[in-house]
Amino acid sequence: MNAKGAREELLRLLQTGLSPFPYDRAGLALVAPFYPELDVDRYLSRLDGLAEDVARHLAAHYPVFGPRECLSSLRRVVFEEHGFKGDTRDYYDIRNCYLNEVLDRKQGMPITLAVMCLGISSRLGWPLEPVSFPAHFLLSWPDGEQPFAVDPFHGGLLLGDEDLDEMWTRATANRPPCRCEMLRPASPPDVLLRMLNNTRQIFQRCGRYGDAARVAEQSILVRPDLAVLERDLGYLCLAAGRTQEAASHLARYLSRSPAGADAARVKSDLERIRKLC
Repeated sequence: MNAKGAREELLRLLQTGLSPFPYDRAGLALVAPFYPELDVDRYLSRLDGLAEDVARHLAAHYPVFGPRECLSSLRRVVFEEHGFKGDTRDYYDIRNCYLNEVLDRKQGMPITLAVMCLGISSRLGWPLEPVSFPAHFLLSWPDGEQPFAVDPFHGGLLLGDEDLDEMWTRATANRPPCRCEMLRPASPPDVLLRMLNNTRQIFQRCGRYGDAARVAEQSILVRPDLAVLERDLGYLCLAAGRTQEAASHLARYLSRSPAGADAARVKSDLERIRKLC
């Protein structure tokens, strides 16, 4: 899948409104621009195999099963037998952001491991949902007022109220809301944007501004309603030495958000950049 094909696939997935949303296909479309020879079907088949293994384990060990038994089989098969885990040694390795690399290396960051699990659960007809929890992406399984909370970074661990409260307070310095509110499902665009934000920030940390700009372009594709993404892309183009593109994106941001809190600063920067073009 080349970059143009990946863009078209991503737009198609976002516009069709599929339920459950195919996070596996979308995740692979996000990484395709960086892997021109990416064999999407190979990775989808890998997820097929994982789902089949989970289904076999569930049938063999639980004649009658509900959410807890399903999640137990997911944890046993994916994280214990197959060895998937969170990368605690080199969390900011860019490969942890890419679903294909997670499937190959069997390690990643919370959100990419979560996307992998969502791909497995959709194949099994499970209602597992993404949760954009502060500072640590989670999964939830709806169950009335007490949805199950799953931490894919820590081996599919089920989290209790005290765990969630502590994580929320540590991440936000605020009193935690109720469990249902903390585990509110995230929308597909928001999940994909968070994936892209992780990737972009890692590229920025290591000075790869051109690659960060490519990711910012994908972010605009995912959330075209957010004007600030246009601004961010402008500054990344500037850092990458692409002054004309930087001026174009910053001008577009100002036209969309003329009364923004940073409008005066961006306007001043734009005037300076235009002198360099």
